Amino acid sequence: MKQIKINLKGHKLTKCLPKVWTTSDVDKPDNELFVLEDFSIYSKKLFDSLVGIKKYYQSEFDADNAYTIDEIISLFDSAYEKIVKNLILDKKVRNNLINEKLKTNKDYYNSARFSILENIPKNLPCFDLVDNKIVGFSDECFSKISKYAKQIFMIEKICSFTTRKFWQKEITRVEDLDLNKNYKILVKCVFPNGWRTTPRSKKFDDYMEDRKFQSTSIIDERNFYRTFFSFASNYALLLMDYNDDDFVCASPTDSYSEEVINKINLLKDKKVFSDVLLQKEENIENKNHKFFAEAVECETPKNLLNNIKIYTEINLKQIKPKAVIAPNKESLSFATELAKKYGDLPVIIKPEIE
Repeated sequence: MKQIKINLKGHKLTKCLPKVWTTSDVDKPDNELFVLEDFSIYSKKLFDSLVGIKKYYQSEFDADNAYTIDEIISLFDSAYEKIVKNLILDKKVRNNLINEKLKTNKDYYNSARFSILENIPKNLPCFDLVDNKIVGFSDECFSKISKYAKQIFMIEKICSFTTRKFWQKEITRVEDLDLNKNYKILVKCVFPNGWRTTPRSKKFDDYMEDRKFQSTSIIDERNFYRTFFSFASNYALLLMDYNDDDFVCASPTDSYSEEVINKINLLKDKKVFSDVLLQKEENIENKNHKFFAEAVECETPKNLLNNIKIYTEINLKQIKPKAVIAPNKESLSFATELAKKYGDLPVIIKPEIE
């Protein structure tokens, strides 16, 4: 393969591989970062998105880039394998870990080679340990693997320059939407009484008001009910146009997205994310917003719609509803109320319930 020189066109990377595995960003006694677990998840999702580009968009992608998607995938494979080999210097240990994973999933390229990062032995020389707990990478190891991790982050970024064009082209504009015909739309499920069980307080309400990032799903005529909590009888769908400035990242399944505002996250459902999964960081109205998610920026509409795991998650900066969809008869009254709340938006009724 020819050497690829990656040009970020002036864009900066948000993600990075942390050398130190602890954080003071979150008020939590056990503030350990899950760096290799995050990198395992991220690498698999990025690889899957690249495979999706090859499967559904190869000719368009190749025509829009100096390097083909096959060359990009080869570059990813090379960088990832170098990281693994530098983390696990002993080939026998490396093969044993992979073979153990292959017992439960025989697909090396799509599973085993990524999941081994979640089970690497602590006593390897690539780690610094304190009281038998990993606190970071050793200096020598980090100097070797960080450049390959950066190469992988850069692959995601350069691919996104083209994949964003696919979103722009394929998402159906609200004014053109006809639920009797083919469409691809971004929607957010909303419920009369919400779905969270977090105790309410002024601090919580202020935090919710301050959030700048929101989750939506992509659906089409074949996957209308593949949305968050769509098994509920009474819900409505906020319908969004695609706006390139607001698109952040996407995943074919729940991305467990979380927002940290001035080092506080009152909705932390999963863990303390490392900067491997930092999707956006912005200072807005004198507050620092960090948005984390198990997702990638270069996912594509066709790959998501053909590989949905229950529902997709497309993360946006802000949501700007253009209409409200009533998916069933039970939801019609709530959809009408919701449309008024957002400024007398049009209500679109699913055809079979009219």
